[in-house]
Amino acid sequence: MDLQQIDLDTIQPNGKRGETQRPAFTKINQNFKEVALAVDAVPEAVARAVSGRNRLINGNFDCWQRGASFNTSGRYTADRWFLQMQGIADPVFRRNPTAMGDNNFPRSKYTLSVSSSGNTDAEKHFFVFEQRVEDVRTFADTPSTVSFLVFNAGAGGRRIALEFAQTFGATGSAPVLAVAPEIFELAPGLNRIRKTVTLPSISGKTLSDEGAAVMCVWVSAGTQFANRTAGLGAQHGQVYFGEFQWERGAKATAFEWRPLDEEVQRCRRYYQADATGSYFDGGVRFNAGVGLIRGDNKVYLIYPFSQRMRTIPTVGFSNLPQWRLLTGSGATSLTALNAVEVSSTRMTIIGSLNEAAAGQAGILQSADSADAGTGIILDAEI
Repeated sequence: MDLQQIDLDTIQPNGKRGETQRPAFTKINQNFKEVALAVDAVPEAVARAVSGRNRLINGNFDCWQRGASFNTSGRYTADRWFLQMQGIADPVFRRNPTAMGDNNFPRSKYTLSVSSSGNTDAEKHFFVFEQRVEDVRTFADTPSTVSFLVFNAGAGGRRIALEFAQTFGATGSAPVLAVAPEIFELAPGLNRIRKTVTLPSISGKTLSDEGAAVMCVWVSAGTQFANRTAGLGAQHGQVYFGEFQWERGAKATAFEWRPLDEEVQRCRRYYQADATGSYFDGGVRFNAGVGLIRGDNKVYLIYPFSQRMRTIPTVGFSNLPQWRLLTGSGATSLTALNAVEVSSTRMTIIGSLNEAAAGQAGILQSADSADAGTGIILDAEI
């Protein structure tokens, strides 16, 4: 409500000018209350306005460069999300399109669907996904808060667990696991999860690279992992996840909705799939670019990346028979394909040919009727 004005001039019934003390101080007290409520709302309003507070990337599962469904362990799935599982019956980990008018995830294009029918090893099974936030210094020795939505498609009593960890690089200090594990029991339908944690100090640790702060979501765990999951135990059924956020401070703020192009750019700092049939670069043919044929029966092509990657990436090409060089003389198959001079921003591609005319230019591209996924993969994940 608006602040109240004290009347200083109107002649009152007692013949005096202005309001008496009691109604005047009543208005003053009400004004103080309104101001206090407004001040209390400032931190939340500022947090909503600040971009970049969510340190998780692809927290709402908008980006899926690697595909739409996964059932193998030890791999990245939705961009920036790493999956591990063992001894799980009928595992499902996939992109779930959100129906128009969905009241649970009204602003989401996709959610993450996770389910299983049980396990094959009560002691050693596990089903967990995680995000590794670049730089182990992130949130070290300071309060931070994770929040997200999870829809339980089954009955009440289904449980999940959160665990935090810190890694220090391949030759650095040993990972710190089982940080503040906690179980969350899910009611039927939509649940909003919030957890505040203070990660350990990294004082005295040895880094071999930047390491990572890790948030793990356990959907089922054997007794062997009781310490890391606060005793979660075996779980089954279907749950849907969305709006993951990890931010500094002891309070969860509203989910940060970043533009899709910004989220894609963040994802491609770690992984770039330039290929036919890929989620963002679909098409009937993949053209890597124009290269120059030299006298050694090889074509040389400078290939710039769409943005600077986290580190020098591992380069992967699709199968050699899926490639060709198109010149004015026609299409020629390749005998080899290699990447050299790889940096975090570009590389040189060398394609070997049985015979070629030096000095000609040609387009390095996918062959006729190439399979979906033909192209180049650049991997700079943690």
